Amino acid sequence: MISRHVAATRWLRAGRALGLYAGVGTELGTDTLFTLATRMRCRIFLPHIIDYRHRRMVFLRAHARSLRTNRIGIPEPPPGAQPHSARSLAVMFLPVLGFDRHGTRLGSGAGYYDRLLGFRRLRRHWHHPLLVGLAFSAQELPFIARGDHDVPLDAIVTERGVIRFAHGPQARPPLLELPPPS
Repeated sequence: MISRHVAATRWLRAGRALGLYAGVGTELGTDTLFTLATRMRCRIFLPHIIDYRHRRMVFLRAHARSLRTNRIGIPEPPPGAQPHSARSLAVMFLPVLGFDRHGTRLGSGAGYYDRLLGFRRLRRHWHHPLLVGLAFSAQELPFIARGDHDVPLDAIVTERGVIRFAHGPQARPPLLELPPPS
């Protein structure tokens, strides 16, 4: 259903550069979406970790049969290809462990995506890549406190459909404020 909802958008067009991920553990699988994007003649790029200590990754061109598992168990393209800039991807699909109605996303907690996409926090009118989370509707949470380093999603796709989020200072969810101790 999620792939059908993605197919109904204008995100998958021939020649477009897409950032995708290979789902592991409890992350939503992306095999069907990979096949759909390939059939639509999109150029597909997957994350490749280049620095585990500093939690840095790049996107490399992906071909379904050429993935290999890295040292933390994530399938990724083998090194050697020229890295593709995250800024030049049209759409980036991100793994989601939890999300809220403000576009705040919980990932695995390592911060790879937030580091890679830090440039999005510095620009108000930056439109690329479009950040789209993939999750089941049961993963929606009432509220997730967003830190200054967190990069919000532009949309999320669940089995129920596509949810688009508004951004800007007025759309940022408030941080939880605790009453002063008595």
